Amino acid sequence: MDEYLVSSLKRLYDDCYNAIEEDRSNKVGDAIVDRYHELLEEIQDEFPENDRIQRLENIETSGYGGRAIATDVQEVKFAVTSIADSLGLDSEDFKNIEGGSDMPIIQIKNEQSQTQEQTQQQYVTVEEIQEEVDRLMTSPENRQLIEKRIEEFESEIEKENPDKERMIDAISFVRDTSTQLASKLAMRALQHGVNIIEYIE
Repeated sequence: MDEYLVSSLKRLYDDCYNAIEEDRSNKVGDAIVDRYHELLEEIQDEFPENDRIQRLENIETSGYGGRAIATDVQEVKFAVTSIADSLGLDSEDFKNIEGGSDMPIIQIKNEQSQTQEQTQQQYVTVEEIQEEVDRLMTSPENRQLIEKRIEEFESEIEKENPDKERMIDAISFVRDTSTQLASKLAMRALQHGVNIIEYIE
């Protein structure tokens, strides 16, 4: 199986686990469900003769106004596990959060202190990005634009060949409101193998 699809499945599982454990499903559930739908389409195209995978369907969100809630995220998590089982992947590989040893770690600068440079280990998740957006002191209109750019950014990093220019454009837009949020997006890109840190310094 294509390594890109395997790593995408693992990342999606990790994000589901985080969202459920941290009670953030209502914040990031829509993005998780959307990414699952995109990934499911790619996997079904890759394995047209796998009946079990072909029977999987898009998930209907069940929250108010059509928003995803915890049960929908849990359903995505189960679907990812089902895909892994169907393809003969070891489901234990998808439990790196519980095991705690296989998640990629990055070094980033701690900007809270201007007098002393420090580094800390941090794995930037979808949940942390959404938390940053929620804390922004900006207008509802600008927040909506930022969320749209972040959705585009997340869509790009899940692709096998992400458009680096689109990612940089999204980060530049976000940076006009929050350099910290832009930095976290750049770190998230790095986790997916795209180094654009230099563009937010």
